[in-house]
Amino acid sequence: MASPSHDELRNLRRLIAATEPSDADYPEMLLRLADRLVEDSRHKEEVAAGLVGAGAAAREVEPLEAAATALRAEAAALYAEIIDGPHYAHFRATDVALYELAAIRSAAGDHVGMREPLLRLVRDFPQSPRIPSAYLLFADYYFSAGEMAHAERFYDKVATFAQARERPYALYKLAWVRLNGSAERPRDPAKALEYLVRVLQDTASDANLRRAARRDVIPVYVEIGRPAKAAAFFRRIAEDPTTGRTDDVEMLGWLRQAYQDAGRDADAAVISRALADAERRAGARG
Repeated sequence: MASPSHDELRNLRRLIAATEPSDADYPEMLLRLADRLVEDSRHKEEVAAGLVGAGAAAREVEPLEAAATALRAEAAALYAEIIDGPHYAHFRATDVALYELAAIRSAAGDHVGMREPLLRLVRDFPQSPRIPSAYLLFADYYFSAGEMAHAERFYDKVATFAQARERPYALYKLAWVRLNGSAERPRDPAKALEYLVRVLQDTASDANLRRAARRDVIPVYVEIGRPAKAAAFFRRIAEDPTTGRTDDVEMLGWLRQAYQDAGRDADAAVISRALADAERRAGARG
């Protein structure tokens, strides 16, 4: 991700300083600057993460992290100015400002402060394309807090938006809600497996999420699945709906290892036979 130039940020700040808040273009300027500041903060965070991965000293990483935090704080103030300004009701992107402010506060751990802009977004802009993202912020907060019943309610809301890019992730998290269970609802690994399969069969799932779901299917199947049914099950779910490619060989290999690790050698032997068949089919396909 390219970082906005210092000249661009400086020029935007000067333009805003020279413009009256009552000007119709004022909130557009605020939004543009806020978005650029967020981009710059993400760039600095990526650079910092790369340095951490390379084993850099804290003195190299901490200034970047501090700068990213300061940029997000400035962006949050600009989003808040849009929200509290005279153009709130009719500015084309007030919903964006509400969501971005909530996201910044959430990332900073200010979950109380996150709620107010999210509630305003849901109340005042119910048709906004940011609504699924808003529900997801609520859901992730409750999941992290261990409040699975509330998390499930909001992940369910996200999953109702068939075209939302957040939908596959919400389905994935619903699987973990059911695996964790709650005081209101006991663990339900069968339902969790159903959600994981839906993630795998959703064409909107990205490669990383699909791979995570493929991995997570294995321990759930070991818990509740029947080894004799594994060959057909994994042949069905291992097809990538975006490419049509089937890779049940890899998943059956993981499953066999999981049975071996659990000391279930007879079950591992069943999977070995299924794996050999899958390898022959894969070889025939070329």
